[in-house]
Amino acid sequence: MGGKKIGTAIGVLVGAGFLAGCCLLSGTPSLTFTYGPEPVVAGQTVVFLAHATGGTGPYTYAWSFGGMGAEVTHIFASEGDREVAVTVTDSCGKTATRSGIVSVAGVNLTGTWVGAMLMGGRSYQLQLVLSHSGTALTGTAIVDGTSSPGAGSYAGHQFTFQYAIPGSGPIVLTGTYDPAADELDGTVTVGTALTGTWSVTRQLPQ
Repeated sequence: MGGKKIGTAIGVLVGAGFLAGCCLLSGTPSLTFTYGPEPVVAGQTVVFLAHATGGTGPYTYAWSFGGMGAEVTHIFASEGDREVAVTVTDSCGKTATRSGIVSVAGVNLTGTWVGAMLMGGRSYQLQLVLSHSGTALTGTAIVDGTSSPGAGSYAGHQFTFQYAIPGSGPIVLTGTYDPAADELDGTVTVGTALTGTWSVTRQLPQ
């Protein structure tokens, strides 16, 4: 029994010494990262991918914005240049860090948007001609060929636009913007009643 215990202890010591030797002889990991889609727009989900080589795997990754793992997502709340860094740690505890600047564009909803509005089981053709400055929106809503001036805002990723069609009272479009699809959509209210949904996509200049 005693010989077996001694043999086991020797085996553990040899194994630990071999592992320590591997870590001493291993190099420091190197690291790269990519992201997309580009251009990066405020409010849009961005996918970051890190790739480590060298050192001794497996690796763990930590991102400056709080994410963990080789593949993470992040949403930048506002426009501007943002420094992003990722640190890799290999199984020997050796680390490497790579950083870079991500240019984040602001959202601008100026343009002509075309789609549909569904109310009371009926579909209406909807067109919005918008001018966007800061958080303020001005423009025209055209519903089945009838146009009405309106105004609203885009702030905190929330879209609001109010207009009125004679005989119907104030109509409010509320919703969100999807940068990847270049689409606005949400709900329609007339007065205080929820009456339907709407969706429009931006038309590219001819």
